[in-house]
Amino acid sequence: MAQWCPKGRLFPTSLYLLLLLLFLLHLQLLAATADASQAQFCPAAETAATMIPEQKEGGDRGGACGCKVPSRGAVEKKEEEGGKDSTRTTTTKVMDGKTGVRDDMVFVEGGTFYMGTDKPIIPRDGESPRRLIHLSSFYIDRYAVTNEDFSLFINATGYRTENEIFGWSFVFDKLVSEEILNKITKAVAGAEWWVPVEGVTWRQPEGKDSDVFRTRSQHPVVQVTWNDARAYCAWAGREGGREGGGVAKRLPTEAEWEFAAGGGTGGREGGRALFPWGDKLQDERGRHRMNIWQGRFPAVNTGEDGWVATAPVDAFGAQNRLGMFNVLGNVWEWVEDSWRVEFEEGEEEGGEEEGRGRMDPCEGCEAGGGNEEKTKKGGSFLCHKSYCYRYRTAARHHATADSATSNNGASAVTPASLVMLNGHITHQQEQRRERRQQEQRRERRQQEQQEHFHTVAYAGENANKRGEGGGGGMMQVGEEEGGASAAFHDTVGMAFSRMFDACTNVVQTAETHTMQALQHMNQQLASATREKKEVEGQLQALLRVLEENKRAVLVIYEGIGGGLEEVNERGREGDLE
Repeated sequence: MAQWCPKGRLFPTSLYLLLLLLFLLHLQLLAATADASQAQFCPAAETAATMIPEQKEGGDRGGACGCKVPSRGAVEKKEEEGGKDSTRTTTTKVMDGKTGVRDDMVFVEGGTFYMGTDKPIIPRDGESPRRLIHLSSFYIDRYAVTNEDFSLFINATGYRTENEIFGWSFVFDKLVSEEILNKITKAVAGAEWWVPVEGVTWRQPEGKDSDVFRTRSQHPVVQVTWNDARAYCAWAGREGGREGGGVAKRLPTEAEWEFAAGGGTGGREGGRALFPWGDKLQDERGRHRMNIWQGRFPAVNTGEDGWVATAPVDAFGAQNRLGMFNVLGNVWEWVEDSWRVEFEEGEEEGGEEEGRGRMDPCEGCEAGGGNEEKTKKGGSFLCHKSYCYRYRTAARHHATADSATSNNGASAVTPASLVMLNGHITHQQEQRRERRQQEQRRERRQQEQQEHFHTVAYAGENANKRGEGGGGGMMQVGEEEGGASAAFHDTVGMAFSRMFDACTNVVQTAETHTMQALQHMNQQLASATREKKEVEGQLQALLRVLEENKRAVLVIYEGIGGGLEEVNERGREGDLE
């Protein structure tokens, strides 16, 4: 029998206690999130990536930028002002210890798609022709490699990145502190926003006075070369996460990256849409979907999307139907392929039934690293439509394998066939098995409840007819009611768990949006303050000009008055004569 609340009382005491418990659990969750330090392991190499590439102790190196590749000697004097770091924290990701595949990797079912586009926006980059590609199934990172991920690799292996060997790298000038920027007298000719900075590494990407672990542990790692990214993936594949049992991992091929970015089978190919979600830069509510440059490049970044440099790897929400984050924008992602802009005839057309197209292509993957030009995809926070319209699925760019800049990052893949060969249960199989078990439990619970009601009805009828056996009947009914009560409590517990998860997600989303709004307001306030100072300076200059003009007018007036008096004096003298 249900009990109603007494008159004048809105909730029973138990509900108040339940709400208090929910609030305390939420506070504990927020505290745990702020101190979280769990790590993510990236996929790595299927073949040659089982060894860390040999490091070079010297040699020349061509620097790379987002859309213009500066050479080491192409520098000249500059006169630009720099800015500060972009800062923000976010939650870490969770390791799945059951398989060598991480929870934050997504399964991409193999299939056939058209790579590239017949409507290239930057034809010289080899965006066309549209060509038929067949791919095997694979797993790919849901997020880019974070600074925290990369630090685990460095601490475990003692690996020295190529920036540490060379001792310097190119940095976007607006990210460099004024103290360092004032000491720099050179810049890249034609791309003066790239300046050479000493002591730049993945941990100190803007120079020795910067440190990613102050506020950017969950931002994507930058200032890593193609060789560095490949070495990281090789290590992550051998380690296989903290639970061991690794599977081969590597950088994705360009075809795999483009197929996954578009959403895989049934997704949007590069030739059919500019972005994984369609052709419009913002969604129907006017919200930004990726981290790119807003304003006038390279002078002013308004930060309308909430960021003026890198953003956390899970910012902006999933960009495609596979649940991948920041596929476009934020940082460039290295792929395995060497750079190529011309494609053989016969690759661009033909149906699957004709046996045409290429299977699992990878351009120049048999070659080594060195200074060879390598391909990168996705664009970055420095991309703007007026200068570098490469934040599109079909867009592509290149840099030498030993180049590193403020906007180069990495992600990786694991071939699904290797996961199966190693005797692991794939993540999708595990999910399907859990769903089947949940459905079976739910069906059993419903069947037990139906049997319980039939048993109660049958026992009641027998007791009324015979007037005997009441004790045994009541015992049987009591046992059945106990089972129904347990099932009811299970159902309530599941509902409460879902409600708690939903509340947590709402709070976290609200916190994220609030932080973005506050940062945007602070940026607008800073911009308004600068404009106010500029206007005040202009007014002061105008007042000084007016004061000078006033003095000049007085001098002229006095001169004219003196001249008139002299003329009058001469006139009087003439009259007297």
